[in-house]
Amino acid sequence: MDEDIKTVDRQIYAFCRHNTQSNRLIVIPGVGSLTATLASADVGGGKGYTSSRN
Repeated sequence: MDEDIKTVDRQIYAFCRHNTQSNRLIVIPGVGSLTATLASADVGGGKGYTSSRN
């Protein structure tokens, strides 16, 4: 099971490094590859928000 977790972790890290939005988020202290990838996927390009207050 540990190897499976390591494999998935490497895949997430590789995806994060190739995603522009994730790369912007990962430089924030305390934000790792998983958090950056999830936040990037949730927000997307931001086009769904009418203003920055949303």
